[in-house]
Amino acid sequence: MPIRFGADGRGAQPELRRRSRVQRLVACVASLASVVCVAATAAFATPEPSPTTKTASRPPVDAVTRPEGLDLDYEAEFQRNWGIKASGAGAAYAAGATGRGVKIAIIDTGMESASEDVLSNVSPQSIDLISDRTRRNERPHGANIAAALAAARDGSGLVGIAPEVTVLSVRADLDVPCLKGECILSGMHIAQGIDYAIEQGSKVIILSLAGTKRLPSLEPALLRAVQAGVVIVAASGNQGRHESGWPARYAAEPEYGGMVLAVGASNRTGQITRYSNRAGRARHGYIVAPGDNIIVSCDSVRCSKASGTSYATAYVAGAIALMLDAFPHLDGRQAAQMLLKTARDAGPRGTDSVFGRGHINIARAFLEAQAQTERQLMASAAAD
Repeated sequence: MPIRFGADGRGAQPELRRRSRVQRLVACVASLASVVCVAATAAFATPEPSPTTKTASRPPVDAVTRPEGLDLDYEAEFQRNWGIKASGAGAAYAAGATGRGVKIAIIDTGMESASEDVLSNVSPQSIDLISDRTRRNERPHGANIAAALAAARDGSGLVGIAPEVTVLSVRADLDVPCLKGECILSGMHIAQGIDYAIEQGSKVIILSLAGTKRLPSLEPALLRAVQAGVVIVAASGNQGRHESGWPARYAAEPEYGGMVLAVGASNRTGQITRYSNRAGRARHGYIVAPGDNIIVSCDSVRCSKASGTSYATAYVAGAIALMLDAFPHLDGRQAAQMLLKTARDAGPRGTDSVFGRGHINIARAFLEAQAQTERQLMASAAAD
């Protein structure tokens, strides 16, 4: 059963000519897709005016007066990105964390359509796994996720939740047309991308993929990643089902050691979206983050929005980067578990099959990490 990876999820998956290729399929760049979507971008909306700006040219960067620190209430970049405040990232910025020094791999459709404020944070080690590619990137899916994650703070456009994180782009979609908004990836290429991300020192890997059946061809690579201390942040999928798709559902399996996080999408009210797959059996490793109507690109007049569990993965991966930046003594697993532990309870009391552990709350996670640091310092002082 192939996994779809699409843009608006309204179209059916492209019919492939050869069965052998069908058997190889594992993912599609997701959206609010109608079948096993790549948990990603549900709806690349028609560009519309930004909610915080008028349809007029924006001032150049050097004309913007701003304080030295990151000010969510002052800077228009942060006001455009509602998911930053909703995630509680202000506490991270107050502590000086921006994701600097942390590398996050995005295995997706590449950065061909990315804006300059995104490309400034893209690693030169980024690659395209299809060396003889003949088709240009038809979907901005990977670039859109990177924008929500890592668009730089430059006084215009938008800013990502971790504006100084390093993005390792691993383009893995097949060199075939994206039909009805859906592009196709093979399990072989995704596994190669995971291994390359490990080799390049990535601390987190974003997988915006989701299918209805487990993915045996990916399991060895996933195990290698978690054994190397890499956190896998996987979109739950956009079919509105009671169970998360695969590979997000690996969050329920103990052999992955709590290093796979399943991610659902929330809207501005903090509720899970109608299209987001629920936690289901992955509830203990499932967290909800902003994913609805996320601004993913801006020009001098307008901004474009997109929705889907793929965008929610950007906020969760970015939160881990902020924690690793602020608390270097933490490893990936500790940071991931703190996010789960401190999530805001959003459904029935405690961990449940819809919201899992709850809605991401970076402010609480920072308080927990700070308290742990203080306990460790006190214990060390007592030992001396």
